[in-house]
Amino acid sequence: MPLFHTYSSKEFSIGDVAFRTFTRDIMDEWWDRRPARVREDPVGSAALNKRRSELQARLAACVRGRAEEHRAVEIARAKAENATALLRFLSPANLNSRLTSFCTPTASGLVPQVTAVFMDNGHIDRISRSVPDRRETDWLLDDSIRLRPGVLDNLSRLASDISTEFCRALYDALILYSRQTLAVEVSDKLVFTLSALESMLLRDGNEPIQKNLGERMAFLIGESSQARKDIVKDVEAVYRIRSAFVHHGQTARHVETVDRFLISAWTTFSRLMDLSVRYKAKSRSDWRAGRSQNVVNVALRGPFLCFSAPAPSPAPVFPRNQQRQSIRRHAHLGRQIAGQFPVDLNEYTAVPIAGKRRAGGPQHLHAFHTL
Repeated sequence: MPLFHTYSSKEFSIGDVAFRTFTRDIMDEWWDRRPARVREDPVGSAALNKRRSELQARLAACVRGRAEEHRAVEIARAKAENATALLRFLSPANLNSRLTSFCTPTASGLVPQVTAVFMDNGHIDRISRSVPDRRETDWLLDDSIRLRPGVLDNLSRLASDISTEFCRALYDALILYSRQTLAVEVSDKLVFTLSALESMLLRDGNEPIQKNLGERMAFLIGESSQARKDIVKDVEAVYRIRSAFVHHGQTARHVETVDRFLISAWTTFSRLMDLSVRYKAKSRSDWRAGRSQNVVNVALRGPFLCFSAPAPSPAPVFPRNQQRQSIRRHAHLGRQIAGQFPVDLNEYTAVPIAGKRRAGGPQHLHAFHTL
């Protein structure tokens, strides 16, 4: 299945779909097998050259199988479309609301074209065709692969093994997420992106969507307290933008905010792919926290996103007096402790100490609170 205007100097695979280039040698061999009368005929030769120009140097999604021809095409097309959807995770269109990807096996009909006819005194002077908004239809994969090391390997691994609940959910979410790269309107990009994130990061429809989605993204990818606050703020902003479009038909604006959110969304899915090799499920009701004698063990209650294989929940271990004082005096210790376990974003996490005084200031709400 040839991909529209997509090129790569290297061959690679995503799952059981191999991506290979129509080389000049392949096309020369195809040309030589055409009947001589067709190659020598000007009309026939022109048609062959046009077909050759549509294929040569293009990347193709290759699927092996044995079936009746019509059925084989159906199977190959379905596999090629899913593998190509994952491949678009490398597209710059994920990170910029003004860009659109045309990388699909059937993209020729998706590319909008504008035909302009210039008249001079009632006569046609010239006719031109162009892509509106100067959209770039060609995509050279080499730069995208080089700038995002390890992502292609993660995509291939995920497509090859969806045996766990976590991987199946992530695979389905990425297929949905890939549709935003094909969208032209910013509002459509937000609808697909938010829907994909909600399907992966939310437990069900009974929890606060906007609040929990923003905070869970922040904990997954935020590298500092301020970065996490900014992520939550951007998520709240794009939900307002999406709501204005869905309920009131308003055109999406605030492009800078949308672009920051798109970058955060892409980073979130990239992080989830990294985690897919470690965890079996995306939700469970308890968690084992604490990895050493110097870390407080905490038992958390209630369902929440935690990315863990099932494990028995231990009884809380209360810190000694010396440890309590250390926790109270040093905020960085609280952050270190908080990094040892996932936080239930539906309720405050508590460090079990005997006193009622705060163990951390309000500026460290992401870390821990007193009982």
